Amino acid sequence: MRKKYLILAIFTFTLLGMGSALACGWGWFGGFSNTTPDKIATRQQTMFEREAQVLGISVDELKNYWAEGKTIREIMEEKGITPEQIQVRMKEIQLEEMKSFLQTLVEKGVITQEQADKRLQVIQNRLENNKLKRGFWMGRGFGKRLDW
Repeated sequence: MRKKYLILAIFTFTLLGMGSALACGWGWFGGFSNTTPDKIATRQQTMFEREAQVLGISVDELKNYWAEGKTIREIMEEKGITPEQIQVRMKEIQLEEMKSFLQTLVEKGVITQEQADKRLQVIQNRLENNKLKRGFWMGRGFGKRLDW
């Protein structure tokens, strides 16, 4: 089961990287889109930041590994990072993103603070019990979605 999560994490990182390239117009039928250099740079930087955060290393260190052609699995092995540590970090990141998302909704008057607190408790419970489902997630975060 743990290997399944490791493979899922690696697959997710791979998709994030491919998604950046494909969004720039590379890959599908060899064509190029009208994506600007600024958008390409922003997407790549965001990918580096998210992966570094999950791995618990600096962005510069991740960029060096990337330049060397190292895979996420190779980085994890070299750094002694376990799949369990990745799972914990991913859950922490998801929780922080949800807090930020809910706070934005409160600040914009979409929901009340009480509703945000209740929703956050539901999300925390689901994260603790691994009950988040695969699929679209409102906001960002490794392909998880929150059930309504």
